[in-house]
Amino acid sequence: MSNISQDWESKSTEEILEGIRSQPVKWLIQTQSTGSTTRSPNFFYPLQKDLVSVIIPAFNAEPFLANAIASVWRQKLPDSLDIEIIIIDDGSSDGTYELALTMAHTSPYQMHVLQHKGGVKRGVSASRTLGILEAKGEWISFLDADDAFLPEKTWLQVEWLKQHPKYVCICSYGYNIDESGSPTTGWNGTTISGDYQSIDESVRLKEPYTFKELENGCPVVNSTFLTHRKALLWSGLLSELIAHQAEDWILFAKISLKWDIPVLKQPLIKYRIHSSSWTTQYLIGGFEAGVKLEFLFEITHWLFSKPDLSEFARSYYRKNFPRYFSSLAKVSSLIDMYSIEYLPNNNAQNQDSSASYLSNDDYTKCLMLLERDLENMKTFKKYKRLLEKVRLFSVLKKFSKFF
Repeated sequence: MSNISQDWESKSTEEILEGIRSQPVKWLIQTQSTGSTTRSPNFFYPLQKDLVSVIIPAFNAEPFLANAIASVWRQKLPDSLDIEIIIIDDGSSDGTYELALTMAHTSPYQMHVLQHKGGVKRGVSASRTLGILEAKGEWISFLDADDAFLPEKTWLQVEWLKQHPKYVCICSYGYNIDESGSPTTGWNGTTISGDYQSIDESVRLKEPYTFKELENGCPVVNSTFLTHRKALLWSGLLSELIAHQAEDWILFAKISLKWDIPVLKQPLIKYRIHSSSWTTQYLIGGFEAGVKLEFLFEITHWLFSKPDLSEFARSYYRKNFPRYFSSLAKVSSLIDMYSIEYLPNNNAQNQDSSASYLSNDDYTKCLMLLERDLENMKTFKKYKRLLEKVRLFSVLKKFSKFF
């Protein structure tokens, strides 16, 4: 093992995450040398047929956890199916762990409550991985601690997969709810999570989801996902050395290279939208670029671990790495232009790369100006199309030259 790898392995989780943010190149070298995304699960127990393992990572989830667990208890199952529940407390500072233990004593199903060694916080990837390794089920189902299953979720998905054996995993729609449990509009502009039918068809990801679709984004709602154990044996463990918590997207994309992911077009969960959720922080924080970069590197490293996919790995990396950075370069050049035009007293204009030397406030200001002008451009185009439709009106035709 390299000295770099030893250096990283001696650090705490918090130090590692800070190192990823401050020294991304060093992180990339380390992950490539240790193969963090390439290891297959070494399950602690043999497969138990017709058992569904529901894995619930929980960090400070006390307000919602009881509802999530109770929703699993309410699953309507045929006699041929059984459930086990695995809660992983990720170093919570509230009553999450105690609540889970209390509910385990009265659970109608097998229920295991786990913690990381020393009760430390290791993140959702490590927590979900611990649950996967502990699972005995033929089927593995994900549930976030703030979401809830609808009663028919488990048996409908397992039954569908048994009737369609070419598939090994499945997802579905859900109902968007707010913190109080009331219906709300989600990130897709509707009250139904996972439903993208209202999105323009030219940019909509097509179902069933293939790698070609999933490399562009993650339409799979995590708590709707159920998979056969063999998909995880083939795709490997969740990546823990990522800063942006995109482990589910990376996992789904890996699986999709071997098996398409179908969608049951009916709501089978309640998906909670609230201010402290990761998705909310992702959208508010503008983490998209960072997530996409980590996706590119993690997928590429994993592809190279599969001998039959190594050629695809080379072509995929060569295609996407320059394209990703060419997009960043275009934005940076626009920021440079705006910094000179709108911030004439800023020393950035005298540097080789202006955007690199802007303060956070000035950089944000330039981005806002750029966004404003792009919106104005879209508005101009909209009015131009409108004017083209009403050119018979001479009063409007007179002004058409300005658009």
